[in-house]
Parts: sequence; structure tokens; C-alpha cells
Amino acid sequence: EIVRGPASALYGGNAMGGTINIITTLPKEFEAGIKTRFGSDDNFSYGGYIGMPMGEKFKFRLGFEKDEELAGYPTSYVQRTLKSGSGDHSGGFYMPTRTNKPAWIVGDMGDRTEDQWNINLACAYELSDTGQLRFDAQIGYDLYDYDPPHTYLLDASGHPTFSGKVDAGNGQYASVSEKNYLTGCGETRNSSYMFTYADTFGSLDFTGKLGNLFTVDLPKIC
Repeated sequence: EIVRGPASALYGGNAMGGTINIITTLPKEFEAGIKTRFGSDDNFSYGGYIGMPMGEKFKFRLGFEKDEELAGYPTSYVQRTLKSGSGDHSGGFYMPTRTNKPAWIVGDMGDRTEDQWNINLACAYELSDTGQLRFDAQIGYDLYDYDPPHTYLLDASGHPTFSGKVDAGNGQYASVSEKNYLTGCGETRNSSYMFTYADTFGSLDFTGKLGNLFTVDLPKIC
């Protein structure tokens, strides 16, 4: 289904212009499956599902997925504002920003690792030949952490450094300190629940939804 216009109450804060809601069909007979995936950066995932009809009116599907990135990779650059003057460090590179202010990238926050899992349930009960009551739910968890940060700067002796002034050329420099590389770890928990009632009354098709979306971020300094 295509829901035009803002639908943030049901689908989260980014659902401003519209939402494409993909409604999966429920099994007409017993079905089950497992899957796994391996990738670079020690990334792997696995999961499974089971579903079946129970009697003539009730159907359900239950699934589980887990995704882990053990090695991780850099996701957050450390950027500093350029000022007029000169510095005695070298390294880093220029990057434009959204505010069109010049910035110098001096390092990154370190390799980010993640551990995610999700449990999801979909079930439906046939009220009549045309009417159906459906319930969809999912509970998710995301735990993230960062390895030690990386600096892209070298001091006058050619040694890596996390503080000082880096020369960006064209009469500009960026000031850097160790606190600019501070990062943290944390977790995100989310859950969503949706009841859907659909029926046909003559030439009128009716669909009503009642749902709740809950997300909480718990950042920490690690």
C-alpha cells in the first residue's frame, strides 16, 4: 500500500512525504527456513522463520534475524573548522560541509562494530469472507561500539599526533586536540505494533490501522 503525506505516527519521524508499506502474505501451508550470510570485516548474519495456518481462519509467521560486524570499519570522520594562519603538522584532507563552511578531516572515530537482532511476528484472523483482522509486531536491538580512533596527522618529526595545528595550505590551519576524537558506545532499542482491520462493504473497501512505534537511544561514553 502507498500512504501519501506525513505518516510519522505509524512509521517513524522520517515518514514525511509518504510511505510504501509492504504487506507480506501469510502462509497457506506449513513453511520454514533458515539463512546465513558472511562478508568482509568479519560481518555475518543468520536467521530463520516458521509459519503455518491453524485451522481455516488463523495464520501466522514468526521470524528471527541476527547481524554482527565484529571487525567494523570507520563511519564517523573528525572534522575541524579552518582558520587563517599556519600550522606545523601535516596530513588530513579538505571536505565541504552542509553549511558550506570549509572543514579539514583530521581522523576518524575508529572502527565501528555492531550487534543487531530482530524478532518479528505477523498473524491474521479471517472474520468473514471479506473481513480480516491482522497483527504485526517486531522488537529490535542494536548494540554499537568503537575501536580506538585513527589520526591522519603527522607532527614535524613524522610521528602520528592527535593534537596541535595542522597546515591546510592556502594560508589556513585547523586546531586539533585529543578530546575531538572522543566517542562512545551505546544501544538502540525499537519496537513496533500494528493492528489492521480490513473489510469490504458493498462497493466500499475499508482499511483501518492502529499502531505504536517506540525507539530509544542509550548512548554512553566508553
